[in-house]
Amino acid sequence: MLLTERRKIKRGEDLLSQCDPQMAKLIERFGRCKLRPWQSDPFSSLITSIISQQLSVKAASTICQRFFQVAGSPPLSATRLLEIPHQELRACGLSNAKSSYCLGIAEAAVSGRVNFSGLHQFEPEQIVAQLTELKGIGQWTAEMFLIFGLGYQDIWSYGDLGLKKGVMILQGLDEFPSEQVFISAGEKWRPYRSIASWYLWRLVESA
Repeated sequence: MLLTERRKIKRGEDLLSQCDPQMAKLIERFGRCKLRPWQSDPFSSLITSIISQQLSVKAASTICQRFFQVAGSPPLSATRLLEIPHQELRACGLSNAKSSYCLGIAEAAVSGRVNFSGLHQFEPEQIVAQLTELKGIGQWTAEMFLIFGLGYQDIWSYGDLGLKKGVMILQGLDEFPSEQVFISAGEKWRPYRSIASWYLWRLVESA
């Protein structure tokens, strides 16, 4: 399984290099794509995404460390998470809303409303529709989960500011691309737009 996933990413890198000279330069510059969704289970990945929303990398890392000390190291147990008092989650640094969101996701897992181990069998649009019914999960969070939690390789998120800025830099635009320009930019990178996204994020970080 691990070898197969690595081969898929390598194949994506090769095809992106062949179809777009600009992307080929990014791949040469930043090296192998380091997306590793298979290293974490989907439930833990989504909980971590909720905790990290609207936080700096450093702040998110600190709070996640405190959270895992209380809830246990990944893979997280939804049942165990539900046993943790709300105030104890708050003491880890989670806001009142995020604490409620995490418990709501755990309840969905325990009740079977969301079968995290079986999400791979659905199309991305179906997963987004299912997850956005849960409090605290919007379109962007669901799309990032598809990339980092489930390993879908053709996700292209217009709601991500980093990707908009990446397209702007790559195309030499004076402002963020319109939705039409953004969608058009990603067409040449199908069916590996998630991998292309990783390289655009690296481009923005280095700008």
